[in-house]
Amino acid sequence: MSGFPKPTGEYNVGTFTFTIYNDRPETLPLKDPGMRSIPVRVYYPASSVEGLSKTEALSRTVCKGLGKFMIPVSYEKITNDGQNVSECYTEAARFTDRRFPLIIYSHGYGLAYRESNSLLLIDLASHGYVVMSVGHPYEGCASELDDGTEYFLPKKLTNMIFSPYIPASIATIKLCKMKGSIVEQSEQCESFVRNYGKFAMDRVAEWEKDTLSALSYAKENLSDMIDFSYGVGSTGHSFGGATSYALCHDSSEFVCGIDIDGILCCDNEGKVMKKPFMMISCDDNKGVVSRGLIKHTERAYQVLFKDMKHVGFSDMKFFITSRFMTGALSAELMHENLCRAHLIFFDTYLKKSRQTFDLEDNDTVKVSTFEPDI
Repeated sequence: MSGFPKPTGEYNVGTFTFTIYNDRPETLPLKDPGMRSIPVRVYYPASSVEGLSKTEALSRTVCKGLGKFMIPVSYEKITNDGQNVSECYTEAARFTDRRFPLIIYSHGYGLAYRESNSLLLIDLASHGYVVMSVGHPYEGCASELDDGTEYFLPKKLTNMIFSPYIPASIATIKLCKMKGSIVEQSEQCESFVRNYGKFAMDRVAEWEKDTLSALSYAKENLSDMIDFSYGVGSTGHSFGGATSYALCHDSSEFVCGIDIDGILCCDNEGKVMKKPFMMISCDDNKGVVSRGLIKHTERAYQVLFKDMKHVGFSDMKFFITSRFMTGALSAELMHENLCRAHLIFFDTYLKKSRQTFDLEDNDTVKVSTFEPDI
């Protein structure tokens, strides 16, 4: 693990967790499914952090879950070496004289967890946002509830996202190499999802329910810190990005959103995006996110990162050295540009503190604007 970057905003950042227990019957194909509980972490601008210690970056449970994916991160070693430190403070004092807009984040499927984009979310909180990261039990590498209950990903679930597994894997490789216009690429992706993604579409719908339950909790319990008059922004990585897109389609609560390198494996048939939306991606996957750039009544944006891989759009960029997994771009440049893209987008379309979306190309990203096409 390398040193984590400091948040760039004016506020110190506090954090706490909550769990929504027994929200609804679990629909995953598990031996004893029971009821679904939803763990959530909140990052927020803190009024004071005096006397507090910083929160740990990786829990023992998450390190155990990463180990199941052959990612060797020793909880004891990083803690004893003083590296297991996040740039936020547990239960820091909240402001009593102001409230902030809300952004909700969802992690990816499989090699992901509730805090897997904590560096991005902490940075957003430091700029005056409350950010809730919703965990999706069994479907990330590790999940933990506030009562100590742990969940790990059953291996069979990763093989079910797109199935039958072998034909879907072959089709996925072809999909990443597809050519043609954005419309043609979108049509190929839609065909792929219809043929192989029934389970994925069902799971996105369940992740929407997880998120809406977290939002309901926030409305009932966190109105002293969140200003809901702005509406809600959404973002997410990979499968969580598809969830972000679906939420902006399906819920009037969400006013704008971002998908970080996620194929839109939600049910998009006949739907038109009526909210500002941004697709963040890399060369490997620029075709599979094409649906987000068409069929919209508001501006859509594409932010294309150079020298990046899918897994690299997360905190793992800072502790996985494999370029094959995370790309050749430095962790610092990835983080700087990912935060900048999010901040300019949400400042423009959620907080509305910017009059125009003025994100520009640089040596790391290429920015494209897509005017409404409907």
